[in-house]
Amino acid sequence: MSTQRTGLSVPLVDRLLPRYRRMKPYEPVAPPEWLAEESGVDSAEIIRLNANENPYGPPPKAREAIASFDAASIYPDADHVQLRACLARHVGCAPERIVAGSGSDELISLLIRLFVGPEDTVVTAVPTFGMYAFEAGMAGARFIGTPRNPDDFSLDVGRVVDAARGSAIVFLCSPNNPTGNSVSESEARAVLETGALTVMDEAYAEFAGASLMPLVDEYPNLIVLRTFSKWAGLAGLRVGYGVFPPDLAAVLMTVKPPYNVATLAQVAAVAALDDPDAAHAAVRTIIHDRGALADELRTLPGVHVYPSDANFLLVRFLNCDAGAVHTALLRRGIALRHFDTPELRDCLRISVGRPEDHDRVLVALREELEAPR
Repeated sequence: MSTQRTGLSVPLVDRLLPRYRRMKPYEPVAPPEWLAEESGVDSAEIIRLNANENPYGPPPKAREAIASFDAASIYPDADHVQLRACLARHVGCAPERIVAGSGSDELISLLIRLFVGPEDTVVTAVPTFGMYAFEAGMAGARFIGTPRNPDDFSLDVGRVVDAARGSAIVFLCSPNNPTGNSVSESEARAVLETGALTVMDEAYAEFAGASLMPLVDEYPNLIVLRTFSKWAGLAGLRVGYGVFPPDLAAVLMTVKPPYNVATLAQVAAVAALDDPDAAHAAVRTIIHDRGALADELRTLPGVHVYPSDANFLLVRFLNCDAGAVHTALLRRGIALRHFDTPELRDCLRISVGRPEDHDRVLVALREELEAPR
């Protein structure tokens, strides 16, 4: 007599909704330990310029707050009261308009969940941050990535505007990851005038010295997202936030996971906001070093460097395989970012690091590019 129960023989993966069985994972960067193991280079010698991290880390007050943290046994403040109050002063709006997330990724996911259903349309301009397409796929939505202008990756505003009409949501990254260029105010207005819900992802805005945040008071269909990962050096603690219409912010506060931003993350973010001079000094250093690195990269043979408003540079290799260069540098313990897509196959994205990191990268690149083929 069989003891097998009805239905238990069906693997759980076969019960998944079909779209999840077809999903391709978002490709995160490898941790330093993996890079050290793969390259055979000591972990202390690894140069990690593939994740757009802040090489100087958190400002001193945030470091002190992290070092003295002793509330790991206590649940976080689910309403982020202190953090939202500090952010309100930081961006100049009412606390009721701010929602914090476990990175801005979580807020992107929540917005998709609220506004996008199967067969709805999610619009962006590609190449761009991969989470927009990933979350659209999770929702079973139709994803439209309008091509950017091929010469400089600038926004083809006409295409975005046409696609935005009738869409559920439009995501625009400014400065754009991985191309580094910003959305202008006139371009943003053109998209906003369609009436489409438009999310301006300003993860790198501090390095651009400009923001479209002032438009939130003018356009009720505009949401602006920011993060502490880049300018504040808190990527490992996952703190993001957005400025929303007050009624939408109230809904988000209801549907978000109750303890979505960890206590330590909230404490560190508040401390970073209380140390603006130190944080902005690091940002100014990164901007200066971005320019210096771009100038040096332009001296390499067969290299085109795109202008950037962010804390990274996109580099196109005109005479060789960028993927092969990426692999060769990994063997030296140097991690850059390669995107194996049609638009970016010949490109590497290089995060701005410390000058001594740049020196090693430049030597390695020159040796690889000038080596006999």
